[in-house]
Amino acid sequence: VASVLGGCQRRELAVERRAGESGHAPGRARRRRGTDASALVPITAHRLVQLQLVIIYLFTGLAKASGGTWYNGSALYYALSSRTFQRFPTLLEPILSSMPGQLVLMVSTWLTLAWELGFVVMVLWAPTRRWALIIGLAIHAGIAATMMVGSFSFATAWCYLAFLPYAWASRSRITARWTR
Repeated sequence: VASVLGGCQRRELAVERRAGESGHAPGRARRRRGTDASALVPITAHRLVQLQLVIIYLFTGLAKASGGTWYNGSALYYALSSRTFQRFPTLLEPILSSMPGQLVLMVSTWLTLAWELGFVVMVLWAPTRRWALIIGLAIHAGIAATMMVGSFSFATAWCYLAFLPYAWASRSRITARWTR
C-alpha cells in the first residue's frame, strides 16, 4: 500500500510547494503557469479504488480457482439455474436446457475465472489495461442482465473510472458540465 500511495503523496506535496512558492492558490497557479490540471487532482482516492478492485479480483479469483464448480466450468450454469438470483427465468431456460447453451456457459465460466486471475497483471500493464476494463464491463453487463444482485455490477463498473487516464475525463462532456 505504501508503494502505491507513496508516489501520490509526493506528487501532491510537490504541487502544494509550487503553489506556495507563487503565493497563489493552486487554481490560480494552474491558470497562470499552464500547469497540467491532473497534477493538481489528489489521486490518493483513485489509487485506493484501484487497489480495492485489484484485491477483490485477485482474492475472488483465487477462491474460485480452488473450488470445484469454477474449475469444472459449471459455476455459471448453477448460478443462473438458481431461482433466487434469476432475473428472467423464462429467457434463461432455453440456454440452460440446451447443449450449446451449456457449452457457452462452461466456456464463459473459464474465461471469467481466467480474467479475474489475470486482472492484476492486465490492468497494471498499460497495453492490456483497456482490454481488462472492456472484458470486465462485458462480464458485469452480463451479470446485471441475467442476475438480481442489486447494484453490484453498476458499482463495480463505476469503480473502473479510477483506471481511466485524466485526459479521457477532461475531454468528456460530463467534465465540461461540471467545470462551468
